[in-house]
Amino acid sequence: MSRGAKLKSSSKHDGAVTVNCRIVLEYPDERTAGIVMRAIDQDNGTHARSTLDGASLVLEATARSESSMLHTLDDLLSCVKVAEEVAKGI
Repeated sequence: MSRGAKLKSSSKHDGAVTVNCRIVLEYPDERTAGIVMRAIDQDNGTHARSTLDGASLVLEATARSESSMLHTLDDLLSCVKVAEEVAKGI
């Protein structure tokens, strides 16, 4: 599997920070990517969203600080890891 991530941080006029992250996870086939996406969608909440692009799962997250993004990504990638283990058994 191939992995790639982009992290972008930007400031607004009032000093507030918005952190955006885009992670692309490539799987051997669309079926596996779909299984992982459906498994993590329940836990995404409002801070992350996932979409399919062929056999790739695209994860996008937004947070108000770098530490909040770290927490979001830790949660999200933990769920991905469990979903991938489950997908291997299906």
